Amino acid sequence: MHLAMRFESVGGTRFSSDWSKPPPELWRREIGHGWSSFIAVGDYLSTQEQRGSHEVVTCYRAATGEEVWTNKVVALFEDAMGPGPRPTPTFDQGKLYTQGATGLLQCLDAATGGRLWQRDLRQDAGCKTPRYGFAGSPLVLGELVVVFTGGPEGKGAIAYHRASGDISTTPSHTRATVMATTTSASRASA
Repeated sequence: MHLAMRFESVGGTRFSSDWSKPPPELWRREIGHGWSSFIAVGDYLSTQEQRGSHEVVTCYRAATGEEVWTNKVVALFEDAMGPGPRPTPTFDQGKLYTQGATGLLQCLDAATGGRLWQRDLRQDAGCKTPRYGFAGSPLVLGELVVVFTGGPEGKGAIAYHRASGDISTTPSHTRATVMATTTSASRASA
C-alpha cells in the first residue's frame, strides 16, 4: 500500500520562543470570512475566503499583502462556526488544488488563478454537504488528487486525475479510513 506523508518542514529557519517583544508587523489587511489557513509558495500567499455569496481563492504578495489574483465561485456555506471555506489550498507543480466548504473541487493555475478544471463532490460522491462543510484539503499523490467526501459505500474518498479532473478511483469508506489511520500512525512513529 502506498502511503502519503503530509508533513513538510522548512530548514534553516529559526523562530524565537521569546514573545515578550513580538516581531514587527509588516502589513495588515482585511480578508473575507473562512477557516482556511494560508500557504506560502515563494513570494506569494494563498488562502480561501468567503466574500458575500462567493467562495474565493486568493493570492497575495507575501511582502506587501497586495492582492495578486482571485478566483470566485458562487457558493456559500455557513454553520454555527460561521461562514466560509474550511480547507487550505494544496500546491503542487505550479497548480493550486482547492476544495470549498460546499464541495467544489478546483485545479487552478497558481500564477494566474485561472481555472483548469472543477468538480462537484456532492454530485461525484452522491452525497450531501456535511453539517460542518467539506473541510479536508486535497492530497496530491503522484498523478492523483485525493479528497475525502464522506459519501456512501464506495465513494468515501475519490481520486481524480491531477491533469484532467477525471475520476480515477473511488476507494471504499473502509479503505480510506484504514489509509488515513495508517498514515497517522506512520507519522507518529517517525
